[in-house]
Amino acid sequence: MKKVFSLIIALVLIFAALFSLSSCFYVNSSEPNYVNYRKYDNAEKYMAGGFSYSSSGIEKVEIDWVAGEVNATATESDILSVYENGTSLAESEQLHYYSDGKTLIIKYCKSLFRGVIDPEQKSLNIEIPHGVELEITSVSADVFSGKLDMKDIRISNVSGDTTITAACADDIDISSVSGDIFVSHAKATDNLEFESVSGDIRNNRAEAGTIKAGSVSGRSGSRITGCSGARASSAASMTSWLLSSKNTHWPASSRAIPSSSSGKADSREVGRARKRRPLWRQNAAAG
Repeated sequence: MKKVFSLIIALVLIFAALFSLSSCFYVNSSEPNYVNYRKYDNAEKYMAGGFSYSSSGIEKVEIDWVAGEVNATATESDILSVYENGTSLAESEQLHYYSDGKTLIIKYCKSLFRGVIDPEQKSLNIEIPHGVELEITSVSADVFSGKLDMKDIRISNVSGDTTITAACADDIDISSVSGDIFVSHAKATDNLEFESVSGDIRNNRAEAGTIKAGSVSGRSGSRITGCSGARASSAASMTSWLLSSKNTHWPASSRAIPSSSSGKADSREVGRARKRRPLWRQNAAAG
């Protein structure tokens, strides 16, 4: 009875995530990359394609992405850049953006777009100012972020993997339905929370007032250091289990966000890294 109840909860979470995480969804079509993008507010004010913007006055960055990748890095530069790797995208298929001076919003494509978009052309690279709120919602895109010093970090993913290295914020909240979550060297002034329905969770060297790491049917492991009142919870009634620090094989060094000499993420290396099986997953399988 408990298993049935847990499965029902998991299904509810999956459907809720599919309908609420993003303003876009896939249509049941013979084309696996067919996108049906819903209408978004102020669509007529959005511009298309890569761009540069001033960090002055920006308090929040919102990213709504469907497939491919999101590579985010924080920087202290006054002028920041945003671009995607695709060189053959039509204007309607390109990223669309809008800013009201305080919030920068980035969408996967044009409002009400219907058609096929190759995910290999949709690797988003974005520089983000220090100290702002960062919110990323994704359907199947893998999310990579490194050296983030934000006010708050919220990442919601359906089936894509999420990798965060060296993150600092007041609150960090990362959730997934079936994608894996790996967080290394994260520090939150208040709350640090990771939740997944069926994906694996690895949290390496976290510091926070309160830490929660829970998975319904995936593996969940944490190494917690320097935390006052930290706690880790998991849906143990299902098949999830919590690894202790003594039997968890952590990577000797973080290789999730390859960087150039300037400290910025190299999109080509990130793309290659995405195709490699993470070391922590190899070790977990071997253990």
